[in-house]
Amino acid sequence: MSSWHSLYLPSTDTEQIASTLKTSLTASGHTLYDPFGVMPGSYVYKQAVKAFVAPPQGNWTRLLLAADTPLPAINIIALSSIGFCLAVSLVDQTAEITVYVEGQLQDDALEALSACLKLPPGDLRAAMTTPGGQIANRTSNIIPLQGLSDDVQTMAAGLNPRQTQKMFDKISSKLLKGDQQSAARELLQSGTVDWSSAGGQQISTLMQALAIPHWLEPDYVALRDAYQLHNRRRRNPNASLYPGDAEAMAAVPDALNYSPVFAGK
Repeated sequence: MSSWHSLYLPSTDTEQIASTLKTSLTASGHTLYDPFGVMPGSYVYKQAVKAFVAPPQGNWTRLLLAADTPLPAINIIALSSIGFCLAVSLVDQTAEITVYVEGQLQDDALEALSACLKLPPGDLRAAMTTPGGQIANRTSNIIPLQGLSDDVQTMAAGLNPRQTQKMFDKISSKLLKGDQQSAARELLQSGTVDWSSAGGQQISTLMQALAIPHWLEPDYVALRDAYQLHNRRRRNPNASLYPGDAEAMAAVPDALNYSPVFAGK
């Protein structure tokens, strides 16, 4: 099953957003941790929240969530006290769009958005009847780690997506025949997000209608990998770069402008 989650708030106060998120997580029994520290250690939790608060774009701030972060673990009610909160998910090929205003889940997300943003009634719904532009599936050639065995996942944990791809190609070329490689790739890629699906295009259309800038990029995995490398270079400017590291850093050059929020219980 593939999944993608992001939250959007009409606020540029990223410190307040990050603080509200952290406070709500600790209040619900989560322990905050830093996976990017000098000695990050090994954190094993039954439930983990992995998120980044993006720098504001226009009048919006985005919260990027890892694919395996359960949306119910995020206290959207608390976040919506800042103004309102738009929660968007793509699960398999189904779009899930919800709006919270001052702690209350709204029955009609489009009507709530129109009211909050003072848009003419019906304009947003009319825009949603027109399919949005196609989104290139930038992860279509990337092997999702959740599809690999535990030992291979451990090997791949420190690699960026391109390195993971190379590792998979190397292993499969030695162990599998051509047709078997294709079958294995199709099986593993069943966990990738399909933005060309009906749900993906519905989300794309909504974001275009709301004119939310950079609502999709960067990808969570690309940001996580770039943040780790940029952070290592910040601590030690002379730190060695391994094959693929420079490309991963260049993919999100401003990664350190994002605020990581990680917690588990």
